[in-house]
Amino acid sequence: MSTDIQHLAHLDKFLTWAQKNVRLIITGAIVICIIGLGIIWFNWHRTARENAASVALLSLTGHLHPEGRFTPNTPEEYLNIADTYKNTKAAPRALILAGSAYFTDGKYSNALAVFDRFIKEYPNHPLRNHAIFGLALCYEMTGQTQTAASLLEDLIRKYQNDPIISLAKLALARIYSVTGKTEAALLLLRDVEKSEGLTLTGYRAEILLEKLMSSLTSTNAVNTLTNK
Repeated sequence: MSTDIQHLAHLDKFLTWAQKNVRLIITGAIVICIIGLGIIWFNWHRTARENAASVALLSLTGHLHPEGRFTPNTPEEYLNIADTYKNTKAAPRALILAGSAYFTDGKYSNALAVFDRFIKEYPNHPLRNHAIFGLALCYEMTGQTQTAASLLEDLIRKYQNDPIISLAKLALARIYSVTGKTEAALLLLRDVEKSEGLTLTGYRAEILLEKLMSSLTSTNAVNTLTNK
């Protein structure tokens, strides 16, 4: 009984306070509603923006011309999506595609700038290693083989389980083979050939390995004749 009386006393105090502070209660309720609506709108807007970005990126399927000629999307088209929908899931993918398109077009300085931008804007993204690999290829193509090799060596050392690593090893082996590090190149190629097996990457490693071995055989034959 005493507990019930205490509860009634507390309820009476609350009702008395509520009557005196009706305006405060209403204001608080309005603020809570506004915050709630703001969160709902923000989530809806973010979802709508993500969807729009994904649709925009998926719509870039190349250009089929009236005469039947097909041309791929331009780097600028991918960059437009990366700029318009920055910080969406589609934006970093668009940057990788833009850098790759520039590289395919032989515009290595442009590709390098895009890959570098990716690393700065999305440093923790799962595709970051792809951007680093892209940087290394750009440096290799512009004659900066030492910088390219350093990037690839660091990538291979830190991220052994990344899907891009086999391609990084192929690229590094290619650089080693033309800079006098033949044994290191052979080790990398044999490693890729073994780990990749009958995949396209494994086949490429096999081809490069055969070319390098053939080159070594020819060189040894020439040296033997010269020594005679």
